[in-house]
Amino acid sequence: MATAGPAVPARSGTRFLLLNTAVAFALALMTMVTLHELAHAVTALSLGLNATLHSGSVDVPDYRSDSEHITTALAGPFFSLISGLLILALPRFGRGFWRLFVMWLGLLSVQEVVGYLMTAPFVTFGDIGAALRLAGAPFWTFIVCFLLGLARMVLLGRAATRRLLEFTREGIDSTADQLRSLGLFAWLLGVLGGNRPGRRVGLALPRWAFRAGRRRQLRHLSGFCPSLHEGDDPGPRAGLGGWLAGCGDGSRGPVQLLPAFRTGSRHPPLSRSSEACSAADSSSFSLVGG
Repeated sequence: MATAGPAVPARSGTRFLLLNTAVAFALALMTMVTLHELAHAVTALSLGLNATLHSGSVDVPDYRSDSEHITTALAGPFFSLISGLLILALPRFGRGFWRLFVMWLGLLSVQEVVGYLMTAPFVTFGDIGAALRLAGAPFWTFIVCFLLGLARMVLLGRAATRRLLEFTREGIDSTADQLRSLGLFAWLLGVLGGNRPGRRVGLALPRWAFRAGRRRQLRHLSGFCPSLHEGDDPGPRAGLGGWLAGCGDGSRGPVQLLPAFRTGSRHPPLSRSSEACSAADSSSFSLVGG
């Protein structure tokens, strides 16, 4: 049975839920990736290495030993796991949109590590897989990582369902429909939407999301694009990526999404297509250089 959570206005339906959770998902994903990569960069700099932090990767050209490489590679997953578990263990706080954001930040931080564990036997560019190969780990350790990741994914899915149920309400749609909008469709929009060669990556929100986007419902995004009002045509970049990177009237927002990753992101496939940075493309922007 749907619970009476305080997060969603009673007059709202599944479209309102989808719009809010998709935006919260995208912003949480950007935050998680930035913090994850920052952990890599800070670790490398603390070891006396030169490090350049991009939106979805860290370039360290001068590792002096495999141990430094392994330590730097594992710093990101370690930080994501600890921070995600702490967020999920803390008492619920916040209301509405920001409570959704905090929930997604915790879930995505843990899922980042789960993705690395499950892809370790199959790819060489993931943090955990690369660290195990550098350490000369036997093959059975990769299988153990995969099984641990699989088990953790099941547990994380149960935790996510319990938390998403807190945002459902009686009297609008069925609980199943609300859960699909809050979880499944938000993930599909955030990860798969807009991932086409030659185009910016982002959430391909359908046009009804903008038609339904009353100023009150979209007040959390007004700081990103204050010139976008109800009835405006978002233009060709109608996805959330286009919204954050540049508003419908051509003005430039503070967040710009990366192009499609053709050079090999170090993040698991489930999250790499939605990685973002805070100023420019990965080819021209670095947060940390030493």
